[in-house]
Amino acid sequence: MVFGYGPGNEMQKSVKGNRSLLGKRKSLKDLRKENGPFSGGPIKLKEASPEEMEAFRAKLKKQQKKERIQIALIFIGSIGIGAFFWYFLTVYKM
Repeated sequence: MVFGYGPGNEMQKSVKGNRSLLGKRKSLKDLRKENGPFSGGPIKLKEASPEEMEAFRAKLKKQQKKERIQIALIFIGSIGIGAFFWYFLTVYKM
């Protein structure tokens, strides 16, 4: 069977392109030689002072409260809109 036209030709082009890409990959050993080691050892983090921790906690609590209020308003609004449509669909039956 000859694959010189149509889908068979496209399939051959795809396989040929994929084969040409295979040789261009670099091994992990080569990448380490070029870029150095990937892990630079353990990460050292700065210790936060108690004042900074308290400020962070206060900011986090304020943000969580704001999010809870937004969720409650969206929920109440959704129920209100649903009740509005339900009322008009049941009262004005067509």
